[in-house]
Amino acid sequence: MRILLVHNHYGSSAPSGENRVFEAERALLRSRGHEVLEFTRHSDEIRRWSLHHDQ
Repeated sequence: MRILLVHNHYGSSAPSGENRVFEAERALLRSRGHEVLEFTRHSDEIRRWSLHHDQ
């Protein structure tokens, strides 16, 4: 089965148990022979966004 996992990693300054669950779930699915695709983002990216966009 092909499975898409979508996850937002919390900031690197505050690691989350949710991140560990995501990694464990991915490993379990792959160990059972599933094709696992991922779409991930990281909360640290948000800190780099500007509230002002020049057009």
